Amino acid sequence: MSDETPTPTPSSIWAKVQALPRWVKIATPVVVLGLAVATIAAARSSNDNNLKVALGPEQTTAVTTATTVTTTTTTMPPTTTQPVATQPPTTEPPTTESLAPAPPATAPPATAVAGSVSARIELPSPTIRAGGSMTGNVIVENTGQPFHVSACTLFQVALGNDTIKPNPIWPACLRDLTIPAGTSTYPVTVSASYPSCVGEPPTFVGTPACLPDGSAPLPAGEYQAILFQDTAFVPSPPPIPVTVT
Repeated sequence: MSDETPTPTPSSIWAKVQALPRWVKIATPVVVLGLAVATIAAARSSNDNNLKVALGPEQTTAVTTATTVTTTTTTMPPTTTQPVATQPPTTEPPTTESLAPAPPATAPPATAVAGSVSARIELPSPTIRAGGSMTGNVIVENTGQPFHVSACTLFQVALGNDTIKPNPIWPACLRDLTIPAGTSTYPVTVSASYPSCVGEPPTFVGTPACLPDGSAPLPAGEYQAILFQDTAFVPSPPPIPVTVT
């Protein structure tokens, strides 16, 4: 007979397991799992003890700390929004022509054609008696178009000098007078008397006393015949020398 033990086969092992009691089948896996856990724990404890002996307490702590996984949260700085440079609104200055009030509609002044109009005084004599008068003319030369002047009387010619300053009195009326083109003549009366006087004694400064007949003649002397205009429309001509006797 041979002493060799026959090699078990899987089928023979499975047949023996099937033949075991039921409680053994249930307990066997639990026992095997417990043995495995105990074996792993024992191996880990042995490794820790060996590490402590080899490195010492301080280095062991450092290694343990190094193996700890630390989660670091990185905080990003807040995003700063750069201000966007904007151009200020462009405001167009108001147009003067559109905002300025329209000038009032007025009739053109009579002097608008003064450059084409001239005048001169013509007297019949260079001398006059005190208290007397003479008739002269104002000659107007208009080289432009006819135009209108609003006045009651266009001209007066009065005598004056450095002592006596004439101040003509104008009638209170208003007419639309036409200055024709070409040469036109306007008669005037030149008086060698004051335009007004008062009784004795004088009651107004600068107003002469009236003579018994109610007149107020100018003193004898040298005068100038000066042109006056109710509405100025022509350049004033040079005065004419007149002697009062």
